[in-house]
Amino acid sequence: MTGIILKSGTTIFSNHSLVISSNELLEINKNGYGGLNKIFDSIKDFFCQTQRVEAKKLLFQLLNSNTPDHKIKNLFDNLKSLAGEDFKKNFISNNNSYSITDNDKKILFERIIQPRDLATEEDGFEADFEIDSGEYQRFNESKRTRRMGLTEIDKVLANEIRTDAVIIAKARECELSKLYDELSSLKPVTTTPILIPIGLTHRGFMKEDHAVLAIITQDNIYIVDSKNNNYQKPIKSLHSNFQAFSDSVNCGRYTTYTAIKLADSFAKNNLDDLNHRLSTIVKPDINTLKDQYMDHML
Repeated sequence: MTGIILKSGTTIFSNHSLVISSNELLEINKNGYGGLNKIFDSIKDFFCQTQRVEAKKLLFQLLNSNTPDHKIKNLFDNLKSLAGEDFKKNFISNNNSYSITDNDKKILFERIIQPRDLATEEDGFEADFEIDSGEYQRFNESKRTRRMGLTEIDKVLANEIRTDAVIIAKARECELSKLYDELSSLKPVTTTPILIPIGLTHRGFMKEDHAVLAIITQDNIYIVDSKNNNYQKPIKSLHSNFQAFSDSVNCGRYTTYTAIKLADSFAKNNLDDLNHRLSTIVKPDINTLKDQYMDHML
């Protein structure tokens, strides 16, 4: 029997622990991979942005009870190799124990394998780990129902936008109170506008982070919001009004769609003002967006 020990709670350093059995892991898989996402959120800062997709795949295989025990060492070593140099010491293997700790040596994740004849297991069981069709369907469904992250937005834009009429900058997080200062430091030296997906944090009484599109020109800074939020001047507030007030999930999808359509608009001409450009964008069907962007999500 293989066991996994996690630290639960709202922060990485919670003092409450939870032991998850193999059967419970199957339940995690049935429920949209909430356990996988929760654990990865605790360790994602160990990896640079470009390594997080691969790191999450490896973590999934470490968590999944269908992964043969003899594969755990290689999976763990590969995950460790992706971590930044300052975090490699947090990946500890000792005999049949594989754990990830914080810098105070508190365990965040541990998988323990009972000793057995691994040579027999290697000879007698599958050579490669695969997700069965039922698991894959549930995994994809979780991608349709959860929020898009900034890395995922970047992936879609890199794949969909093929014009030099705009500059697509890497998505970034920004506290609402610091939004103008950060964006004003990025003003372009040419007439080519810059489009930047922004994950707004620290929004006062609004607890959820919110994705918006920043557009920076030589003269102005705009925020295109899929809801009806307004921003402090001198930022100019624009609204697509695609997102319902009760919808707290799809801001990233609408921001991505809007960036693609605006890039197309700039590629056609550089004359229309942004209000007019925005008014010509047809509201998308959200289920279509979910299907289109799903393959780019972690």
